[in-house]
Amino acid sequence: MGIKLVALDVDGTIAEPSKPVKKDIAEKLQNLEGLGVKIVLASGKNTSYLSGLARGMGIKNPLLVGENGCVIFDPVEMREIKLAERPVEISTIESEVVNRFANSIWLQPTQVELTLFPKVKKALPKLISRVREIVKPFSEKVVMVEHEDAIDVLPSGIDKGKALAKINRLYGIERENVVVVGDSNSDIPMFREAMSFLIVGNKIGYCEGAKRFSTIKEALDFVEGLM
Repeated sequence: MGIKLVALDVDGTIAEPSKPVKKDIAEKLQNLEGLGVKIVLASGKNTSYLSGLARGMGIKNPLLVGENGCVIFDPVEMREIKLAERPVEISTIESEVVNRFANSIWLQPTQVELTLFPKVKKALPKLISRVREIVKPFSEKVVMVEHEDAIDVLPSGIDKGKALAKINRLYGIERENVVVVGDSNSDIPMFREAMSFLIVGNKIGYCEGAKRFSTIKEALDFVEGLM
């Protein structure tokens, strides 16, 4: 199997949320890149954040999928692709959220999706319930994605898999040369565009054809064994 691209989720996959990437994990990604493998970081975070993360890990030529697939960025060529423009419904939802929760939330800078974090983490379950009510009238146009530390609202029909498909086409990479590593349901769409899906942890239930690993190190050891 000739691996040409490895696409990895960030929070919960290559590192725990709000925790640094361990040195040995960064080194494994550097080694894969050195063997000619394209490293893709795919996250709900924006591409500016991901660009800094990739640089800090020593990845020289990453491709970045930000905002859950809404934006693709190549920081070397300074090439940005939006898979969607921000719909008016998300702007309407953002205005309502700010009116209700301005003092208790932080909005991540984004171009397309809406991402909000509670300033007090234990307030997240209550915030999720209230944001669901705001989003419900727009459910045909937007999708709400719930995380352990944040909430994303993005246009319907956009996901990380659509972004990975676009990257594969742009860079001439076939599905059988792609490995995906993730930890949550928002990563599953990428499996459509890959030969192998490696799950880290137990957040995802049964997923036909996927392989499960306890840690990111074990998953990357497996990838190295395929080279």
